[in-house]
Order: sequence, then C-alpha cells, then structure tokens
Amino acid sequence: MQEHAEKDLEALLDLARYAFLRLDGAWFIAAAEKCGVETATDLDIRAWEMFSERLAKKNRVKNEYTGELLPSFAKVAGNTELFDEHEWGNYML
Repeated sequence: MQEHAEKDLEALLDLARYAFLRLDGAWFIAAAEKCGVETATDLDIRAWEMFSERLAKKNRVKNEYTGELLPSFAKVAGNTELFDEHEWGNYML
C-alpha cells in the first residue's frame, strides 16, 4: 500500500513540474504575441525574480533553514559572477 502511495505521489509531482513549466512557457508565448518579445522577456525575468524571492522565503520558514543557502547554491550552480554577497543580501537564508 505504501509503495503505491509513493508512486502516486511521485507521479503527481512529475505532473505538477510538467504543468508548471508548460504554463510558464505558454504565458511567455502569449505575452510575446501581445506585447512583443522584449517586453515579454522583461516581464518573465521580473516574474521569476518575484516568484523566487517568495518561494525562498516560504521555503525558509517552512523548513527552518539557516545559513547562506542561496549564495552557496549559486556557487555550486556555477554562476558565481552573477551572485555576489551584496546582491544576495535580501535573500540570505
């Protein structure tokens, strides 16, 4: 029984990931059709900035993380020049 529940949960998470990414893509295409690619790109970047900040705060509160997770993640992801300590000051976990 537990094994089936775990498989169902995994399938639901896969569906949620798929839907989330497809919605983001569809939103961008619709915005580009209506406002042009440059404006759609600007809106997409801003939306992801806002979403990422809120998600990080929610995740920090829900999971009680401490430390400087985001700058560490950026370094692991290989984007060290994009994320200096000054930029990430408001996002420290």
